[in-house]
Amino acid sequence: MKKLMLIFVVAPLVGCATIMDGTSQNVNLTTSNGRRTNATIYTANGVRQTQIPQTINVQKSKRDIIVKVNNRYNTETTTVPSKMNNWFWGNIILGGFFGSTTDSASGAMWEYDDNVIVQVNEPERYPYYQDQYIR
Repeated sequence: MKKLMLIFVVAPLVGCATIMDGTSQNVNLTTSNGRRTNATIYTANGVRQTQIPQTINVQKSKRDIIVKVNNRYNTETTTVPSKMNNWFWGNIILGGFFGSTTDSASGAMWEYDDNVIVQVNEPERYPYYQDQYIR
């Protein structure tokens, strides 16, 4: 009977971050100027070309997400840092060695900010007579 109770008490603690937050996450990417722009996004899963603002689904990983915006003026790079998920610490504090191993192996021990503003800089506008030649 004690073994059965122990299983019901310990089982929920195994892989707290994996169970509570999962192994993937939605990250909302918006632009600093509020306009739509092309971007290249580098994640642990690979590289993808897309337009932002957009919500992307990424696999959690220790690797940071890199967002590069290439417009006709310049290239801007925004880094979305990976940080430790608080649920992972629950495993360590409560002695869940197996749970922390599960979280580590699945990537669930990491997380990203939910909302990220991607920097998009544009030069000041030239007078109209010069602006027509820039386009």
